Amino acid sequence: MKNIVCSCKDFLKLFDVLHYLLLQKIDNIEVYISDYDHSFKKEYNWITKYFCLLSNDITFNKGTIDECENVNDIDITNKNRNVLFTTVCTDNYLPGLKVLLRSCIKNINNFDYDFRVFYNNDCQSLTNDHKQELLEIYPNIEFEGINEKEFDIRRGTKPTRLTKNCYLSFYFFKDYGYDYNVFLDCDMIVNRDFTYLLNNAKDLIGSYDQNEPKFKPKIWTIYNLTNKRRINSGFIIIDKSYMNEDIFNELIEITNNTDLIINNDQCSINYLIKERKRTVLPYHFNNQVRVCIELEIEDSPIKDFAYIHHYIGAVKPWMKDKDFSILESEWLKYK
Repeated sequence: MKNIVCSCKDFLKLFDVLHYLLLQKIDNIEVYISDYDHSFKKEYNWITKYFCLLSNDITFNKGTIDECENVNDIDITNKNRNVLFTTVCTDNYLPGLKVLLRSCIKNINNFDYDFRVFYNNDCQSLTNDHKQELLEIYPNIEFEGINEKEFDIRRGTKPTRLTKNCYLSFYFFKDYGYDYNVFLDCDMIVNRDFTYLLNNAKDLIGSYDQNEPKFKPKIWTIYNLTNKRRINSGFIIIDKSYMNEDIFNELIEITNNTDLIINNDQCSINYLIKERKRTVLPYHFNNQVRVCIELEIEDSPIKDFAYIHHYIGAVKPWMKDKDFSILESEWLKYK
């Protein structure tokens, strides 16, 4: 059993710590809010509802008791620096990658990880000028250009705007000599530091797909940490067990298998992990902004608590000049 005391002003740290403890499989967590303030009523009600749906092992109380550990004294800092960040970028997604990098630098503690960018040498390629622009923002970038003839994908995409370049995300599953690989889509911003997940990362970690086909999005549909729902492949962490040529080749085979319904790289990755071990996290680790707009919940605690805001859909923030929504305005802060 673990007793934690928290002040209302420390709810963001509490949110991190409770996820951290759940991943460690610590049971019977008692949380005491030491200075409950009605000005924080919305945040308190929201965070208690969230964790009560996520776990039966957390109890919230107002007040305090002896022998409580202060939430700010619990160190969840990522201890493993042997981590590779990766993404796929095309010429028209360059503005997105610039913003993603700036958000990582600002919001991830001691962000000095190696960062590898995959791109197509033959279609929508990154030029030397593009690369220089990115290096001026973050110097720890390596670029891996891939020739189409060396990448045996014989299937198109839906929607067609994605192009076959989306399948370059499969290179994330190769072994580059790191303990963990992290994949982030270019149409994201990192809103808060999620790297404490690396202290307990095993197999594959992803966040469930709020926009999952045949399932109407429901913001309070929180699944447990071992559910079998589809993940949104825009944010994934893998350990060594998922890094090898066999996994990479299996993804190619899945994609080219005409007996399967494959529209894009996310479909292939979900087929890959269907019978494999993985941890599926709640939507806050990959918050799909379009779903928030549809549900009219942009101006809610999700704006501050989500670790990643993901701008899914055809119209990206960098394609607009006006009429930005609340969470699209968050993207503008890093432009």
